[in-house]
Amino acid sequence: MLAGLLAVVLLATLGFYVFEGPSRLSLSDALWWAVVTLSTVGYGDVVPTTAGGRVMAAVVMVGGVGVLSVVTGQLASSIMDYRARKRKGLLAVDVSQHVVLMGWNAFGPELLGALQASQVVGRGRAAVVIVTTLPQEEREAIAFRLDLGDSLHFVYGSPAHEGIVHKARPAWAKLVYLLARDDISAAEADQQTLCAALAVRELAPSVPLYAEAMTPEGRKNLMRAGVDHVLVRGELETRILGIMGSHAAMGTVLEQMVGAGGDSLLAWRSLAAEEKTMTWGEFFASARRRGELPVALCRMSRSLCLENILDESSALDQFIIELFHSSGQKTALGMAGPQVVTNPEDALFLDSFDAVVFLRPHN
Repeated sequence: MLAGLLAVVLLATLGFYVFEGPSRLSLSDALWWAVVTLSTVGYGDVVPTTAGGRVMAAVVMVGGVGVLSVVTGQLASSIMDYRARKRKGLLAVDVSQHVVLMGWNAFGPELLGALQASQVVGRGRAAVVIVTTLPQEEREAIAFRLDLGDSLHFVYGSPAHEGIVHKARPAWAKLVYLLARDDISAAEADQQTLCAALAVRELAPSVPLYAEAMTPEGRKNLMRAGVDHVLVRGELETRILGIMGSHAAMGTVLEQMVGAGGDSLLAWRSLAAEEKTMTWGEFFASARRRGELPVALCRMSRSLCLENILDESSALDQFIIELFHSSGQKTALGMAGPQVVTNPEDALFLDSFDAVVFLRPHN
């Protein structure tokens, strides 16, 4: 339609220029007249004086209004259709560094509440994209309950389909969660979660991916599919209850650490360059003076390739690498890590670690 409007403007410009003659008007004057006449503004600074020019003006006045009305209506219709499709979750989201929830269940609001408490998502922070098959009425109820405003986006469809997953832009995401459906059997829920994991890993090989499994077998399959961490529903709660059984105080300690009913005491930060020159014992003493209680060291995820595990000084290993390169095959093996060492020995050097997990002082 825009091309048709442009064609009408050009024809009107050339026709008016031909009839009125180059002796009186320039081509830019003719273009100005065509635009002013088609838009029904009619300044009157350029007017036809010949019979042919007046006929051309009459044609443009009558036909131009119709053409402009059609184009305007088409644009308005397209905008309304775009907004309707976006509200229904049928369009790809246009965000980055966001958090994606593949699927939705009763634990979804609690998960987002924890992410908000940790200041990961929220207004002015990372956006949230929920991929779900819930009807629009339920999605609107979720949006009202979460109160995330424009930071919340929906993609309508099954997370098990790669085309639907692509609309959530997992390759641009900060992290992705896979939530198991709770309205179908455990085996079927794990199967759908596995399909979603494979789709995410195909589109975003390096994005942090966390999943919920319904069965231990489902956990094994998800780990094989490249999920970074998998929790079996009920397993963590059972272990915590078991720990609480050893002493009544254990329950309170665990609740304070994870922030049940308040802010979590657990936190992490990157290691400074000077800290990487220390041993764990030296770092622990330094951190305690700042009020931190270090509990674990972390190596962040790194891409792993054949060059990392083969010895280039070995003729056989070098031959293997050259075979891959000459045949055009990639030597990438995936992602290694993250690796965590909890309560390490005092003599351990921190040079190969990236971050520390610690307990903040209790208020």
